Amino acid sequence: MQSIKVLIVEDQKLIARDIESLLTDWGYNVIGCAVSGVEALALFNAHKPDLALVDIHIHGDMDGIDTVFQFNAIRLIPIVYLTAQADVNTVSRAKKSNPSAYLLKPFDERGLQISLEMAFNAFSKSQDVPPQYKSVQATESSKMPIANDIKLGADVILQIDNAIFIKQNYRFVKLNKDDLILLEADRNHTYIQTKQHRYIVRMPLTTVIERLQCNKLVRVHRSFGINIQHIEEFNDSEIIVAGKVIPFSAAYRDEFLKKFYLI
Repeated sequence: MQSIKVLIVEDQKLIARDIESLLTDWGYNVIGCAVSGVEALALFNAHKPDLALVDIHIHGDMDGIDTVFQFNAIRLIPIVYLTAQADVNTVSRAKKSNPSAYLLKPFDERGLQISLEMAFNAFSKSQDVPPQYKSVQATESSKMPIANDIKLGADVILQIDNAIFIKQNYRFVKLNKDDLILLEADRNHTYIQTKQHRYIVRMPLTTVIERLQCNKLVRVHRSFGINIQHIEEFNDSEIIVAGKVIPFSAAYRDEFLKKFYLI
């Protein structure tokens, strides 16, 4: 299982350690704690975090807001500002960097946890980011409400680049699309099988395939979707994927074959 990678930018080491401890307990992967903008940029480029927690007032010539502008110029990720300052000028300047959340100090554990989850959603639903950073879109009949009202439940899938995030046990888990092996329907739920783990999401198989928007995923049966990269063998009635025999329905044959090139 791939944990969400988080960069902490905080020059108060005790606070940074407390945050790192909490995030580790919640299953996040803290890739580093920077005390300055220069150090933060080095960690950002080296480890490519999925999210950053940034204190606005840090050591050095660049404050937290300047640092985030530098992040944005390299790669867009969700940003959660941490600050004891709520004055109009600070907030106004921070807003220009398009953060996903703004958390005032002192904060409690639950407030931090909610801010992290909301950050992914606010970022993915933003209208100001390129399409590859947006949340996977729902079908017309199941459109999600605006970011301020959305509930981050088991029926939410988020996407950044080739990674998706699904809700498991009260936290979002990062999966790489290439690691997906097969999808299996179970009434209104769908099991997602990867190389290492098996997950479940609260939505039908058709909806999962539509939202993932992965051109390697294809429906082969009313109860199964597969990643064609992991096919080992197939014939007119069954497909073997990662050692598992999957029924192959003639109704999906044409769509399945469109995924291949004839050489």
